[in-house]
Amino acid sequence: MKKINFRRFFGLAILTLLLGCVEPYELKNEGTEFVIVIEGFISDEFKNHEVKVSSASDLESSGINNINNADVSIMAGNGDRYDFFHTGEGVYRSFNPFRAEEGQTYQLEVIHDGVTYLSDNEQIYGMAEIGDIETSRLTNDEGAAGIAISVTSNSENDVQFYRYEYSETYKIVAPYTSGYKLIVDEDVQNVTIVDAPEERKVCYNTIESVAAILQSSRFRDNQGELENVIRFLPVSDMRIRHRYSLLIKQYLISPDAYNFYETLEELSGSQNVFSQNQPGFLKGNIEAVNGDNLALGYFEVASSDEKRIFVDPMEYFNVTDFPEPNEYCSLVWPGVPMRADSPDPLVGYIQSGEYQFVGDRNSEYADMIDIGPDTPLGPYILANISCVDCRTIGTTVQPEFWIEDE
Repeated sequence: MKKINFRRFFGLAILTLLLGCVEPYELKNEGTEFVIVIEGFISDEFKNHEVKVSSASDLESSGINNINNADVSIMAGNGDRYDFFHTGEGVYRSFNPFRAEEGQTYQLEVIHDGVTYLSDNEQIYGMAEIGDIETSRLTNDEGAAGIAISVTSNSENDVQFYRYEYSETYKIVAPYTSGYKLIVDEDVQNVTIVDAPEERKVCYNTIESVAAILQSSRFRDNQGELENVIRFLPVSDMRIRHRYSLLIKQYLISPDAYNFYETLEELSGSQNVFSQNQPGFLKGNIEAVNGDNLALGYFEVASSDEKRIFVDPMEYFNVTDFPEPNEYCSLVWPGVPMRADSPDPLVGYIQSGEYQFVGDRNSEYADMIDIGPDTPLGPYILANISCVDCRTIGTTVQPEFWIEDE
């Protein structure tokens, strides 16, 4: 299993393809040669697909410039044509939603500054469905206990390459609760305590995967099933402190696409992929059809499937297995100014936006702070704002797909 950070690699123009054939490229040292970088991917999902177009004009640096004035389209073998419009930052989106059909070929066309770039004709390589998603308690190589989420796939006989992405959503419960908050009067640099009636305790956050996961089914069990660990979350990860959900997206890709992505990982350690120390220049499946401009990139067509799972961490761990709030939340008790003209430490904490009120000197939190006997203490106790107001790391709007109990 390999994890590939496509965004970072494409951003560095590390776009290569390993097909058993390397085409040597004689680099020019002027450092001003134009290289177009094209990222294209469509699937059988009915949606508005996107293509990213950028350039690297200095081969001695990893700088990337977005191209915002290209003409982008995808042509199907049956004569259908899908045009794209520029949305900003070099991203082009199809005017109309469409899906890739099995048995149909597709070709990407990008025109920029009078030069036409065409991809090879690509098509869906095969169809596969995500099998069972399983969760288990495991200990990783570093000795950390956690929850592993695995997926099994049953595919057609000749199909053996997969790319996975995921979207994780988790419930956040602020460990410290207060019905009040502190605000600063900027004119007089005074702090006032006011009601905080808004919901701040329970939130939800969603994170999209950055690194895609590659898997080959060359090695499968006797039942023809491939098991792949998509996510491992140690018990110390606050994302599994409460309820957690993972949406797994599986793309069934061609051997050429798999080799292309695999080579990205091999070349990622090079500071300059255009270095003369490279044995040759490796290209993808896109090239200029008029002119000598260099094209880097890959146009991919894939079938897809997705499935969501919910995880209750208490099925695998006890409450005592999780970190205590004081292990990741800092409680502070600002002192009082030593002189009338001295700045108030409390004002500084609130203005920083990093702390907020949890209680006063008579609250339970006072016993949780180790303070010297002669320390002049102020009236209020504070905590990291994310431990008081979950809206700083999530939203109080529950996702439509969320299921609290199954």
